[in-house]
Amino acid sequence: MRIFLKEEYKGKCQICDYTFPKRNSQPYFEGLYLVSQTRARWIDDRGNVLCLCANCCAKFKQGSIGAEDILEQIEEKVEKSNPVLHIQLCGEDVNIRFSKKHIIYLQALLNASSQNDSH
Repeated sequence: MRIFLKEEYKGKCQICDYTFPKRNSQPYFEGLYLVSQTRARWIDDRGNVLCLCANCCAKFKQGSIGAEDILEQIEEKVEKSNPVLHIQLCGEDVNIRFSKKHIIYLQALLNASSQNDSH
C-alpha cells in the first residue's frame, strides 16, 4: 500500500497536501485504512487506504467525520480527471483529493462490498 500511495501522491496528504522529508529523504505520510482489519477481509485493497499527514490522520482517528452523500460523490467523481470528495472533518469542510486510479479502486471496492452484502 505504501508504494502505491507514494506513487500516486508523492507522500503528500490527500487533504492538506503536507509532507516532510524523513531522515532518509523519503516523504513522511501515514496510510489510514478506511475500514479496519476487524471489520473486513479486504483491508489490503488500494481503495481502502488514504495517504495522510500525521495531523489529518489523527483527526480521522479521533475526531468527528461527516459525509452525507459520500457514495453518490464517489460514483460521480470516477469520471472526473481530478476527483475530490467533500467531507466534514472535526467540524471543518475539507476535500480529499484522489488520483484517477485511486478513486477507481475505491469505487470497485464499494461495488464488491455491496454485491457481497446483497448475497
